[in-house]
Amino acid sequence: MIEEWIDDTPESDDTGRRVQEKSPVAVQIQRIRASSTYKKTVERFRVRCGSHRNGDGSRGMPCAICGGKINYSISGSHPDAFSADHIVPMAQRPDLALDVNNLQASHLGCNSAKRDGDDVLAPGCLGVPSEVW
Repeated sequence: MIEEWIDDTPESDDTGRRVQEKSPVAVQIQRIRASSTYKKTVERFRVRCGSHRNGDGSRGMPCAICGGKINYSISGSHPDAFSADHIVPMAQRPDLALDVNNLQASHLGCNSAKRDGDDVLAPGCLGVPSEVW
């Protein structure tokens, strides 16, 4: 008789640390973010936000989180770069990930702080002034 052994020990990476399994929602979000449709949607939204004309004649939608000016000319991991913030988080409603009505312009730094659950705004994001001087 051949016995079948099941290894139920937690997986670990090559450094010996335990690897956490991703939840089904996290896997779904990862797939959505990796899709060309998502990337094209976010890029079209970035262009639309960057060309938005403000009341003072300037261009570019401000950060919906802190109200500051977004530098639409930079990209990558700079905290002042544009980031598409999901009003209703993807973790709660993955079906709204591609809905542009669920997106708002934000700084990458502000969006990252929001995603991490911080109550404090990201460094450099001063927020809305309490009064106009």
